[in-house]
Amino acid sequence: MSAFIDEGKQRLKLRPISNQVLSLAVVARGFDKDGDWSWLYHAARSLYEQSNPHQLKPPIPITAAELFEWSLSLLNRLEDSPVSDPVVHAMRFRQALMVGLLIARPVRVRALMAMTVSKHVEVSEHGITLCFAAEDMKDKKARRMPFPEPLVPFMLRYLDIHRPALLRRKNSDALWIGQRGNPMSIDSFTSGLALLTERVFGLTLRPHAFRHIAATSIATYAPEHVGIIRDILGHSTLQTAERHYNRATAVEASRRLQEVLRNLRSESRKRAKTERRKRRTDKRE
Repeated sequence: MSAFIDEGKQRLKLRPISNQVLSLAVVARGFDKDGDWSWLYHAARSLYEQSNPHQLKPPIPITAAELFEWSLSLLNRLEDSPVSDPVVHAMRFRQALMVGLLIARPVRVRALMAMTVSKHVEVSEHGITLCFAAEDMKDKKARRMPFPEPLVPFMLRYLDIHRPALLRRKNSDALWIGQRGNPMSIDSFTSGLALLTERVFGLTLRPHAFRHIAATSIATYAPEHVGIIRDILGHSTLQTAERHYNRATAVEASRRLQEVLRNLRSESRKRAKTERRKRRTDKRE
């Protein structure tokens, strides 16, 4: 086992090695339930502790506002562009919509991909509400949150036009439909997202990274709202002893995150405008 761990350290970080050792312990116990495999579990635990599991990951060099702005920009361009292939057009539209939704409402990927039209999307004259039952959430707390307001017209268009195009007359209640007319899988969305973000931003981002980016953007650019991170990410506590927040807190947290995104987008545009003006001035000189 020491040789296995030493070899692993040459290729991997401690956390995945810990997971591999734990998997070996589970398999060994399955083959020999009466054997003493505590040493193997102890080795896995020791590696896990050495990996400094409570340390924050380094910040990802992109903000929530940049991702949200890209989503809106592409959705607007797709609205105005001619459609040669409705399915390909619908796939691009759906992908841009999911990026915007995931950064503005960074739910866990299992909850996102399990969404259905009838249970999770409530459309009214006032907008769209996302409804997650307790069993959808890791902390077992039901949540209702407003759909990001700038994305509402695009979601309605997806439901009315692009989702039916993807379904190709198949019958499904799943919200997110793949290329062949079937509900999208987590693996399909995750791999597609990684390829997309690598191509567009030069960063390989997976769904969980969006939660990290959202939290980092709030803490960095709007520290006065840092208390909403727990509710945006669906964490029941900051510390074990803290009480659960009620349903209204999640709604208010979603609204505040939208304010943060709106302010960040405004500041980003102002900086870009200032830089363009400065470049024009430099050229004249």
